[in-house]
Amino acid sequence: MHVYSRRKRKAGVSDRGARVGKIERTTYALGWRIHTVATQGGLPLTYRVRQANVNDEIPTLKLLIEAVRLLHRAGLSIKLLIADAQYYWKDFFKLSRWLGIKPVIPARPQIKKTLINLRVKHGFIVEGDPELIRQYHRG
Repeated sequence: MHVYSRRKRKAGVSDRGARVGKIERTTYALGWRIHTVATQGGLPLTYRVRQANVNDEIPTLKLLIEAVRLLHRAGLSIKLLIADAQYYWKDFFKLSRWLGIKPVIPARPQIKKTLINLRVKHGFIVEGDPELIRQYHRG
């Protein structure tokens, strides 16, 4: 989800906190991003609203820890973490496994040595271990 802020050149009205961030491969926008950890059914557990130019790694680790603590208080746990390729980085895998969560995150095409047998090819085609592919598509 992207929340945008528009500057009015003549009136000088702007959201002072909004920043320019990348929303697609070649598109940038002034605004905010909402980072969310949600259940498989789409129920949000935790979220953060950050400026659009903030790297996703910064709020993601904190959100995951917060979601684990919240569910732990309810006597529940996260067993499987399904995310897209932008969350494929070593520290995220390390934290997930340390928390007892199985990460199902495909590697980007340019990564040579993958942490799990799951990869996204150009055109958003996922290949690798059939069980991981099934879990990824289920999410």
